[in-house]
Amino acid sequence: MPSLVTPKMNSSRPDPSVTQRIEHTASKISIVETGRMGALGIAPPERTGTGDLMPAIIVGIGRTGLDVLLRFRHLLKDRFGSLEATPHLRFVYIDTDADDASLASQDPCGLASHEIALARLQRPAHYLQREGLPPVELWLPSGMLYQLPKTSGPASGMRPFGRLALCDAYRQIAQRIRQEIEPIMNEATLRQAEKLTGLQLRTNRPRVYIAASLDGGTGSGMFIDLAYLMKHELKNVGYRKPEVHGFLFVPPAAKGISRRAQANTVAALTELHHFNKNPYQFRFDLSEAAVTDSSAPYDRTALMQWPSSQKDPLDGQRRIGAAARSMFLELISPMGKRIDEVRAAAPEERNAGPTVQPFNIFRLTWPRFELLTTITRVFCQQTLRQWATKESTHLKEPIQFWLVDQWTQYRLDSQSIMAQLDEVVVEAMRGPADQSFQSIVSALAVPGAGKVDSTSAVAALDQLIKFVGKPEIESSLSTPMLKGILDQKAAAILSEADTHLSTVAVSFLEMPQYRLAGAEEAIQQMTDRLTEMIQELEAKVQKYSHDATGAYAKLFPVIGSLAGNSFTLAVRRSSITSELLELLEKYPQARYQVLLHGAAVNIYRKLRDSMPEIKRDVSHCREVLLGFVEKFGKDQKRYASENEPGAYALPMGCETIEAAAEQLIANLPPEDILEFDQNVQKIIQKKFRGLAGLSLKPEKAEQFPAMLGEAVRAFLELRLEKADPAEALARYRGFGNECLTVLEKAYDAAKVDIVQGQHQALEATILATPKSESGDRLRQLIHEANPDIEFIPADMPEDIIVYREHPRTPLSDVPQFGETAKQAYTSQLTTDQQPHTRSDIVWTVPLKSVL
Repeated sequence: MPSLVTPKMNSSRPDPSVTQRIEHTASKISIVETGRMGALGIAPPERTGTGDLMPAIIVGIGRTGLDVLLRFRHLLKDRFGSLEATPHLRFVYIDTDADDASLASQDPCGLASHEIALARLQRPAHYLQREGLPPVELWLPSGMLYQLPKTSGPASGMRPFGRLALCDAYRQIAQRIRQEIEPIMNEATLRQAEKLTGLQLRTNRPRVYIAASLDGGTGSGMFIDLAYLMKHELKNVGYRKPEVHGFLFVPPAAKGISRRAQANTVAALTELHHFNKNPYQFRFDLSEAAVTDSSAPYDRTALMQWPSSQKDPLDGQRRIGAAARSMFLELISPMGKRIDEVRAAAPEERNAGPTVQPFNIFRLTWPRFELLTTITRVFCQQTLRQWATKESTHLKEPIQFWLVDQWTQYRLDSQSIMAQLDEVVVEAMRGPADQSFQSIVSALAVPGAGKVDSTSAVAALDQLIKFVGKPEIESSLSTPMLKGILDQKAAAILSEADTHLSTVAVSFLEMPQYRLAGAEEAIQQMTDRLTEMIQELEAKVQKYSHDATGAYAKLFPVIGSLAGNSFTLAVRRSSITSELLELLEKYPQARYQVLLHGAAVNIYRKLRDSMPEIKRDVSHCREVLLGFVEKFGKDQKRYASENEPGAYALPMGCETIEAAAEQLIANLPPEDILEFDQNVQKIIQKKFRGLAGLSLKPEKAEQFPAMLGEAVRAFLELRLEKADPAEALARYRGFGNECLTVLEKAYDAAKVDIVQGQHQALEATILATPKSESGDRLRQLIHEANPDIEFIPADMPEDIIVYREHPRTPLSDVPQFGETAKQAYTSQLTTDQQPHTRSDIVWTVPLKSVL
């Protein structure tokens, strides 16, 4: 292949950028050879198929163009789950406003940096000195250059500035365009798209879509030149007849609309009319040949009219959505081929002149994706709220029975606690405490002697006090031996019991049907049970303490009487000895019971004191769960399909997807919900070590919403019916008057709102339905009800679409050329802020066409 290089240009005197008539013949197409062409290669041979896919480059200019791009990308993501599934669709966004450009990458379906071209305006000196830029004074309206702001910025509603920015950024923008052409020339890209989407190829010939608003400065100033630039670059790589379709937004022709906006629109449409009848030529760079083209800039021009009022803020968004949906239908669906066939078959009208194709669309769908997403979010929120609920009335009785069993299993009843405490004393004293006390008392009396002296009695009492201590009313610096033994054992019992009770509470968190309400009810019942045990034991402690104190008080007079008068002592020795021995036996026994029951009381008190902390942990867990509820609420969004003209086929009584989602959830069998809760608990246990683990490890908790969402979506995916919208509509509305009313509303809502004059009668109406028995019956129903309307059938597997287009509307007949707009335009011509993009052409506003 011969080397392809850029022809040398004579730069000593630049050619004026003027429009000239260029003669092209059918047999010879002029292709400008550039250095880039050699790098890209030549377009592959044309290949067609029976599928729905075709490559395309979607270009958005200005904020309106960006909105269309983002909405279209949302449709792709909703349909295929990822934008990576459509590598055959390429995107270019051009703007003069840096603030709007920064938004392009912030959207969830935002653009990559290589898809964005920022063409900011510079100071006047820049355009007079920049190397390679043809002289702007040859085409820029006189005096406009010096109206540029002192700092770089957007076009700010000035059409000549929008075009100036394009010319200045030509190299950057052309490079962006070439970078997006390259992938769609690669057959591997198309094969990958077929694989990822599951759809087949319709053609490998690319189409260009340009979206812009004609009432501002950037899009309105660039839309003509950019269309020719796109065609030029595609021709350079061998696409002989590149298609460019425009989605051009215009303000309504009505009073109250900005005069500049109306003037800009008239000027833009005038230029569009001119180049539909006259060839185009412009030189963007002195190092390259001029871009020349004798064809119209757009093969199809879809005019979209902004709403006449701002009563509903979504009206404007729905116009954006209609444009994005139309692109989607043409590029991704079987309806695209039918739309092209209908448009090509529309008869041309004599003397109509250049035409535009205003359209409108209404989409009726069974929103399975939207429903599945919404019901997933709602079900996640309901599940989390149910887990976090405080309502526990229905749980009281089952928890009470369950707690009794757990109390016994963990030996938390008072008898078991007392037995454990007594066991350690028996082990330490090598026998029951009573036996040890008895042995000390028995040693006082010498066998057969029948007498006890005071010294021996005091010694025995001291021994007993070392074991059990003095009554509480007596101060003591030392700790009784048995108290130390009991306290040590009580600490061990407390630690184990505290773990058991925490386990009991936490176990309810992990139990479906109980969760946080069950945990809090269990905590409350445990607190009440502990309080009852404390009160019961404290009563016994008080009784034993009273007995011990009384015995201790009597001991000293009795022991003192042993040292009295010998005659008296001799007379009373027998009775005193008997009383002494009885008191010495009674005191340590009562005192031991005080220590024993007191140790148990301390265990239960500390357990009860720990209940608020466990409850706080549960409350924290509730805060975490409710935080997830809030997160799911923040994730709520308007679906791309809601921001376009259309409606959903929903169950009777449901006006919104949220209402339908709640109704579907309410109809889920309780046993299915319980099974889901049990299954998701296994996942929680495995990934987070239980629901309680979410509170303990916040870093892991961040993964919980995604996990729950996936589990819920999988659960609901199996239960949400798969039905095409025709079946859904028939199920909810039947095939009678209610169904017909829905279809007639769809037809009326799809009416084209740009009112045409005498050519309004030429209209094509496509009714696309699923290829099914229900779809056929819907077609038949609407045909029978509207015999005067020819509904062109089309297959659409996932939607019912009413598409209405006026395929041969004379451009001169659009209301934007009406008197109100022309007056605004004429008044703008007398100012120094000219509405036209170039002064090297004499622009003539077209007259109304006449048959």
